Amino acid sequence: MAKSLLGVLVLDAKDDVACNIKELLVNCHTFARYIQRVGRVWMLDRMLFEVSKHSEAARAQVSRERADEKWQKQIWSQRHGLPKQHDVQIKKPDDPKNAHQGSRH
Repeated sequence: MAKSLLGVLVLDAKDDVACNIKELLVNCHTFARYIQRVGRVWMLDRMLFEVSKHSEAARAQVSRERADEKWQKQIWSQRHGLPKQHDVQIKKPDDPKNAHQGSRH
């Protein structure tokens, strides 16, 4: 609607009043585009802020989890005197049950 009105005024801008109205409409349209652009920039800044806030929170959570895991390992090693290893079994070399595992032909 505004564009069609603007087009009519541009085509029929013969007297000073029409020229002033045309200039006013062009300025309003330009200002509206500026406001729209600023609004988009503000929304983009806001989104980036939210993303960084969430990623900061996620980084802090990972850091807390790592610190907690490290603390648990320290407590475990203090209690048992060895590092915590679930998947590794310590075998004595002179144990007869484990003698056959040394060489596989």
